[in-house]
Amino acid sequence: MYYENPENEQVYSIEDQFYLGDSGLLIKPVTDEGVDEVTVYIPDDEIYYKFFNGKPSQETVQLKKPAETQFDVELKDIPMLFKGGSIIATKDRYRRSSKLMYRDPYTLYIAPNKEGKAQGQLYIDDGESFGYESGEFVAVNFNFDLKQGLKARVNTGRGNVAQGEIKQGTTIKSIQVEKQGKNVIIKKPDLQINNDWEIIWDKTIKHDEL
Repeated sequence: MYYENPENEQVYSIEDQFYLGDSGLLIKPVTDEGVDEVTVYIPDDEIYYKFFNGKPSQETVQLKKPAETQFDVELKDIPMLFKGGSIIATKDRYRRSSKLMYRDPYTLYIAPNKEGKAQGQLYIDDGESFGYESGEFVAVNFNFDLKQGLKARVNTGRGNVAQGEIKQGTTIKSIQVEKQGKNVIIKKPDLQINNDWEIIWDKTIKHDEL
């Protein structure tokens, strides 16, 4: 909490909730037996999306100033909030080991901030060797804007753009878009994560339409 909000002295003594790196995920584990409610301290006035158990929902929290808020919980819950302005990439298929997930597709979760923007990063290497020390990795930067769409810019450890089978810079594809309340789901875009790509809206989408 301190590293994310060093100007807020209220977070200095908080030891039972934390941000997961710079992902924007604020996690408040249930540490007491028999509780059915948790209190989460929101350290700023940014919008937060309920992301319990790693699943997006329609519920959001936005306070005018840093303060505490309460959530109902069950025994199975891992209370998590997703801070506006963040993008994370996950692999959501259950496997017996991480090695079997190597070719699984990525799912992007996007949490627009108050200005309707978000950004995030994804780092990829082979997960086994020390090849990353000689530049054998891919770093992807994601940028999202409600008015312009979603962009991904890719660089390898050797400073050049990785090449794949799909020439995404010259190919336009149709994609399936499904709206679920405030969430917009883009299904099977068939994009390679190690190539630059863009998803551009064919019209301006208002903030309250997502």
